[in-house]
Amino acid sequence: MLAILKSPFPCTYGQKQNFYVALSIGIFVSFFLLVFEPFGIADSDNKYRSLRTAGFGVVSFLVLLFYYFVFPKIFKNYFSEKSYTLGKDMLASAGLILFVALGNGLYAQFFLHENAFESIWILIWQTFLVGIFPLSFLSLLQFNRKLKANIKASKEIELPNRSIESIQQRSNEAKFLFISEEQEKKQIPLDDLLYLESDGNYAFLNQIKDGVVSKTLHRTTLKSIESDNKFSNIQRCHRSFIVNLNQVVEINGNAQGLKLSLQNCDEIVPVSKKYISVIKNYFKAP
Repeated sequence: MLAILKSPFPCTYGQKQNFYVALSIGIFVSFFLLVFEPFGIADSDNKYRSLRTAGFGVVSFLVLLFYYFVFPKIFKNYFSEKSYTLGKDMLASAGLILFVALGNGLYAQFFLHENAFESIWILIWQTFLVGIFPLSFLSLLQFNRKLKANIKASKEIELPNRSIESIQQRSNEAKFLFISEEQEKKQIPLDDLLYLESDGNYAFLNQIKDGVVSKTLHRTTLKSIESDNKFSNIQRCHRSFIVNLNQVVEINGNAQGLKLSLQNCDEIVPVSKKYISVIKNYFKAP
């Protein structure tokens, strides 16, 4: 069980689609409380009962937005995709549940003037018990589904012969990658390029020269590099990576996506779900 918890897992915190996830959950909370009126809501005779009850959904929405988008910026190391695991995701889900419960407890205490502070820890515990099991189950289900799909995708890709002659035949375009940096335009031998990695408004260029891997920082973005270079073998494979597909020697899959091993390089280049078809199509091409 501990080995599974340490398995790589895709981190979705900080991504735009979480806005709609938070909105959907907030609407569901309001709808559920208004329709079923649990926890003594039905006994209240307040004329603004419906509006006050719907407020719990609004609070849930706002707390989720904060947790989804602010927390990843504060705790960057925890939510780093490189080290994100199934166990971290389950722990993050538990924290999310606790924050929603705390937010709703404080809403009841300070905005509805209900004496909920004394029982706020009971509310948190009850919310945790109700939510942690389905969320954990969904995380495990998602892990198994993604793992099987990505392993299958990696096995469907057949790499070509890795001889120098075959690489040169495959790469029949121009021989240089161009990088526009401020007022200077640099040329990088295409055969030396391994991959590029984004770092905000900068990009790390990893290349190999005389069997030695070097890493240099350039003041440019991956988007700019993409617009300056149109090569079939130089492809975006992740929001933070561009890879030279002629350097790929092995492809494996895990729950996060595909993982590319490159010639003479210890670093593993990730391929996110969005770009798996791009990688498959390149190696299918004659």
